[in-house]
Amino acid sequence: MKVLATPAVKETWSAEVIAGAAPTVSAKVCVACGLTRHEAMLFAELGADYIGFGPASPSDIDGIDQCAELIAWWAEIFVVPCVAFNIDGTDAALKLATLGADFIAPSRLIWREDDAINRIAEIGRAISGVRRAA
Repeated sequence: MKVLATPAVKETWSAEVIAGAAPTVSAKVCVACGLTRHEAMLFAELGADYIGFGPASPSDIDGIDQCAELIAWWAEIFVVPCVAFNIDGTDAALKLATLGADFIAPSRLIWREDDAINRIAEIGRAISGVRRAA
């Protein structure tokens, strides 16, 4: 289980972009696929290396719950790793990691806080004991 502690670029891509990019991109392609099962499956079939699920904002409780449902579904069926995006709280991170998120990616907002490094370390400690069988 890892915390992605870099302010990474996250884009919502279309199927056409993934189909064109996957064979030619040497680096890993991370896809933020929104909140639909269909898009996630389509992007994985097109060769995405990671599938991302996340709420619209880190404080969106309903979005986190919806994300939790999708991550649990994804982790049980698919081998393509999934990333939980926009997760700034330790409770949400632990919940999503326990359900099967392979990575936790805090939001860009966390970097605006004075204690960003400590917050990310707290998230890392919260999820450090979660291990998923391969």
